[in-house]
Amino acid sequence: MNLAFPVDDAPLAVPNPERSSILHRSLSNKPLLVSSGKGSYLHLDDGREILDACSGAAVACIGHGDERVTTAMMEQMAKVSYVHAQIYTSRPAEDLADLLVKSTDGKMSHVLFMSSGSEATETALKLSRQYYLELQPPQPTRHIFISRRQSYHGATLAALAVSGHTARRANFEPLMLPHMRQVSPCNSYRFRFAGETDEVYVARLAKELEVEIVGAGPHNVCAFIAETVVGATTGCVPPVPGYIQAIRDVCDRYGVLLILDEIMCGNGRCGSMHAWQHEGVAPDIQTMGKGLGGKYLEALLYVHLKEHPNVGDIRGLGLFWGVEFVKDRTTKEPFNVSKGIANAVHLLALQKDVAVYPGVGTVDGVHGDHVLVAPPYNISKNDVEKTVLVLKDSIEEIFQKISS
Repeated sequence: MNLAFPVDDAPLAVPNPERSSILHRSLSNKPLLVSSGKGSYLHLDDGREILDACSGAAVACIGHGDERVTTAMMEQMAKVSYVHAQIYTSRPAEDLADLLVKSTDGKMSHVLFMSSGSEATETALKLSRQYYLELQPPQPTRHIFISRRQSYHGATLAALAVSGHTARRANFEPLMLPHMRQVSPCNSYRFRFAGETDEVYVARLAKELEVEIVGAGPHNVCAFIAETVVGATTGCVPPVPGYIQAIRDVCDRYGVLLILDEIMCGNGRCGSMHAWQHEGVAPDIQTMGKGLGGKYLEALLYVHLKEHPNVGDIRGLGLFWGVEFVKDRTTKEPFNVSKGIANAVHLLALQKDVAVYPGVGTVDGVHGDHVLVAPPYNISKNDVEKTVLVLKDSIEEIFQKISS
């Protein structure tokens, strides 16, 4: 059965014949029109209220319409709205930088503010290169970056070049920078061999990274970049215990910088200010963005979804959870792309006034479906329950249609 939900549509896209001058992410559909937002809810111009259970794209971390935020913004705008960073600084910027540095418990020392997650990735790559040029003596041969398959670090060209999302790269492969290499992702559900312990699996991945660095020539490698907890690409996949320390050790052994991308998973999303603090292993460079307890959500997801025959895995940390769908739980076979499973679940939940975030290409960048649940940090207990129950009902209805 083909559910006929286009898998590449914008996450909140629904049919709308009205013309828009905005070049939306979907050329055939328009997003829902939001008139206002308050707390965990978005209010549409047609009167509907949507429980924003994914905080947009894990962005609205304290919900919508928080008066503390709007008041602080207006007060600052009344003082000064813009200064050129080459010449000036400002007290809010200095205070925020101090707060972020202190939140690392002395592990990191400086902050550079950019305008987007993609720009943060681009800057991290450039900063890595410049670091080696500033050393005495300089190391100008370092120009190669290593990342992981099934990763996503941004939409701009260099950020996309270090990303391992096959479908998102496909149209732009001729434009990709040539000095990028990739190794295997850390995904226990998908890629751990039968019988492998955490220690053996981590050791295998660390060895693969080491072989890649040695093969490229350690004197040629700038940095290894990875998402601490993988976000939309594979659906909230946390690292296997010991993994971050293992890759840190490999990087240190060959003088390679470690960049951790926490644009989606950082800023408290996973239960600590920085996701790497769960393991206590800090990077050389960290990218942050978007969001600048979760046990109850975790428990409810397991209670209501773990026995469903088409739910292959439930994983995540804090308030950052993913549910992966499979055709067969034993073989972990994904559904055919044409089924559009993730988007179907998302759209049905949206009809029930709850927004979750769909993702495709979970397995290899093309095949595989998952949804993300990443609500505001101040979501109420009742709204957590509503989110999970609507997701459960949506999943059951979609797969019932398929089976019939």
